[in-house]
Amino acid sequence: MENLIETIKKKIEIHHSLYDIPVADLMWEEILYKSLKDSDMAGDAEWQSGGHGIGADIMNVPNFGDISCKTGAWKERTRIGDTVLVINGSRTTKYPSIEEKIEFLSKKKEDVYFCLARNLKDWKQNKKIYRLCIFPRLRHHEMKWKIAPNGRDWVAENSEMKCKITKNMSDQLWTELQTKYIESCHVIEI
Repeated sequence: MENLIETIKKKIEIHHSLYDIPVADLMWEEILYKSLKDSDMAGDAEWQSGGHGIGADIMNVPNFGDISCKTGAWKERTRIGDTVLVINGSRTTKYPSIEEKIEFLSKKKEDVYFCLARNLKDWKQNKKIYRLCIFPRLRHHEMKWKIAPNGRDWVAENSEMKCKITKNMSDQLWTELQTKYIESCHVIEI
């Protein structure tokens, strides 16, 4: 794993030798896929350049299975004394009812997430710090969903995460994940 992290770091350094903008979505998929290959961890893994589809982005990776590549926000909330990882997920507009949305969310799409997260406070101070967070499939479909106080959105919460399906954003799923759910977190400072 150390070799993979070091390879990812080198590729992100190359990115930042060209660009000031952070590594995002499609860039992250390609960096991870090429890093797995360069670290001899890809095996017969499959990835389609520019795909960025729903669910898994890199398939059939030995020791990991199907990987969903995400970028996210690392939020240290000092006022309430915790840290969370915030990621967005699928847009669920084509599923009108909450039951249909839950059914959609229940279909297996990935085995593990590789999330490259950043804390905006660091970046505002010109510190290019990423956190590579690895965690298992999220089970949004097992949560108890209810209508939010605003009467438009759907919300769910358990000890691991808070979720919201936001109506005014194409019914997009947002997840605020407690750090205790993250299996491993590696700081990558450029």
